[in-house]
Amino acid sequence: MGAKPYLLAVILTGCATAGSQDIDVGDDPDAAAGESDARRIDAASLPIDAMPIDAMAIDAAPGCTVQTVQVLTNNAFDAGNVSWVTAPFNAAFPMIDNLADSGYAPQSGGFGAWLNGYAVTSSDRMYQDVAIPASTTALTLTGYRLIYTDEAGGTFDTASLQVRSTSDAVLATLASWSNADAGGTWQVFSFNVGSYAGQTIRLHLSSASDNSFQTSFLFDTLVLNATVCL
Repeated sequence: MGAKPYLLAVILTGCATAGSQDIDVGDDPDAAAGESDARRIDAASLPIDAMPIDAMAIDAAPGCTVQTVQVLTNNAFDAGNVSWVTAPFNAAFPMIDNLADSGYAPQSGGFGAWLNGYAVTSSDRMYQDVAIPASTTALTLTGYRLIYTDEAGGTFDTASLQVRSTSDAVLATLASWSNADAGGTWQVFSFNVGSYAGQTIRLHLSSASDNSFQTSFLFDTLVLNATVCL
């Protein structure tokens, strides 16, 4: 019997690949006086929060074209407070905001998501419901996170990234972060999400803080790629 044809699809969107790629991480509020406003770093040197992303062999049926489709709306937040549900909503301190106006440099564009942005004690959440194409064979999520904290040590303030159902049941926890993960630069993350073919899922971010010092959890440039056979 002849060899069965396969199409190898590798999704590495948002991750460092072989070779050098420059990524502009913008201004660091803690930068020393006189330091350049725009800093460029090698993407290969960025810390990565990741579950392994393996090459996926897809049995390409006759007439099937394997494609990668980005399924989030307003995924870089630059359209402002649209497509995402934020709670609690505070018009004076929206979770999706122009980060530069708040003293933080966005990873891209001007806007980003900022959880724990306006109160020492808070519990914030934001999410988007996403319809996954029926022919989806894999989902990959990439994005960037930036954490600033006034905490001196320990673990007091936390954030999580989850996949939930539209009834808010937790289907998978992709990542958990805390004030202990704070750093001065944007850091890339990448996760295999699953497939959830033909389902509507909820991409959910949340944070919680105690009543002492503040921790800000910022997110930008989320990309949810679906591998589909059309």
